[in-house]
Amino acid sequence: MDFDYYNYGDLQMVDADGNDVIRDADVDDGTVHGGDGIITPDGVQRQLNEVALYENTVITYLDFNGTEQTWTMTLTVWQLGNGDAVLRINESINAQWPADFYPGNITSITVGTWDGVEYGSGSVSANDDQAVVVCFTSGTQFKTLYGEVMIEDIQVGDMILTLDHGYQPVRWIGSRTLSATELGTSPNLRPISIRAGALGYALPEQDLIVSPQHRVLVRSQVAERMFGTKEVLVAAKHLVALDGIEVAANMTEVTYWHFLFDQHQIVFSNGAATESLFTGAEALKAVSPEAREEIFTIFPGLRADPEAGTAAVRLLVPGRRARKLAERIKCNGKLLVA
Repeated sequence: MDFDYYNYGDLQMVDADGNDVIRDADVDDGTVHGGDGIITPDGVQRQLNEVALYENTVITYLDFNGTEQTWTMTLTVWQLGNGDAVLRINESINAQWPADFYPGNITSITVGTWDGVEYGSGSVSANDDQAVVVCFTSGTQFKTLYGEVMIEDIQVGDMILTLDHGYQPVRWIGSRTLSATELGTSPNLRPISIRAGALGYALPEQDLIVSPQHRVLVRSQVAERMFGTKEVLVAAKHLVALDGIEVAANMTEVTYWHFLFDQHQIVFSNGAATESLFTGAEALKAVSPEAREEIFTIFPGLRADPEAGTAAVRLLVPGRRARKLAERIKCNGKLLVA
């Protein structure tokens, strides 16, 4: 199988019935499933025609040290209605990703052997739910030893108030600006607006804008019934069914900021409890190579083992269950933070 390389890009999956499955058009028997599809980087929704798996595919990539490595895996190929092919790395098929693998560092792909199975759909994998950026926006205020400080004025060494461990020093801080063009072609990166009071009484104290995957603290009896713990962390984008939480569609440009402590922490952003950057392997893949190198300089153990010392401060609730939690809280007329 030969491919003419086009580009990397962000795809938006359209799952019309919310079953975490993108059904193909099944061109073999003529059946077309309405609603499901793929929005390509040019903003056009396209039909998914065929799904195939290719075993013993060899991916060549550069690790975090710039050394060439290979990974033999099973590649998922989606053929779209316009003839384009989307190459996907699905962790439900490839359970063990190399810790130093980052899709943006792929140098070549040698497609293996078709497994001979006619598939009727593609699944939404956990890695499809990963954000490119997990952070706050300019203007967000944090409680420090010196009072409220906006994130763009925070410096390494500043002492930020955390929920569990008092004031902790910032070890690293970084930012990324997304233009109107980038937001237009990658709508999944549009920020989420959380209106003042939408999380609970006076929480946040003023409107808070975060990236879609930035997790906020939910404290609820509903969470305790679902997960066995009252406090959990949920990505902002999974809370948009609730009043006062929505995609900030009117923003034409956004600067995202993220900062690190020695451990994953819960901080107070505009008064609301939210997470600091979590340095799991996926988070390290989400920052630029330059930012990643800065982090490795500060935390050298992460270079050899990206999961070293990365215990999440609270349970991280995945997409489908997070949306169910939000739905139950809304139906019960409860607050997210009670």
